[in-house]
Amino acid sequence: MTLSQTGQIRDREAGKGRNPPEWIGSYFEDSTSTWHRARARDVVYSSIDLWKGCIAVVPDEFDCALVTKEFPIFEVLEPNLDPEFVSSLLRSRYYQRAFRAITTGHSNRRRTQLEDFRALELCFPPTREEQQRLIADIRSAREGQRSAAQTFKTAMSHFSDLIDGGRGEDLPEIDDTPNSGEVDAKGD
Repeated sequence: MTLSQTGQIRDREAGKGRNPPEWIGSYFEDSTSTWHRARARDVVYSSIDLWKGCIAVVPDEFDCALVTKEFPIFEVLEPNLDPEFVSSLLRSRYYQRAFRAITTGHSNRRRTQLEDFRALELCFPPTREEQQRLIADIRSAREGQRSAAQTFKTAMSHFSDLIDGGRGEDLPEIDDTPNSGEVDAKGD
């Protein structure tokens, strides 16, 4: 999967980056990487780009997706803590400043160490209802963003059908967000 600075998770194209196109299946046999299985409702982040906002809740469609150790996965065990609230909280300005302060390394490969992440203290309202109320506008805006992206994709597909006679091919992913800074599950 691919994790963006906006907190969106999308499919990772097979063969993208350093992985050969035939990576599916055989790739895992000789891999020196440690792979982890993400579950729906887990919180996942990019250790390389957490300081840029790359953190999200794994949606149902990515249940059982595989990621490398560069993408730590956390199951929220506290029954009174909503995973979406955690994701939003950790993408807030306060925590982004904290991540910038504890991130080590240089250039575009600065990492937040797992031990430093685990040392974070989270303060949160005692009930899920209050947490959901606090992030209601964020949830609504994210849904509007998804809906607009789908409307745009449908409109572009219709327009493309008019231009090329309706071959029905999917268009390549278009990300015109300035500085989208996507990273993928292999860290490429």
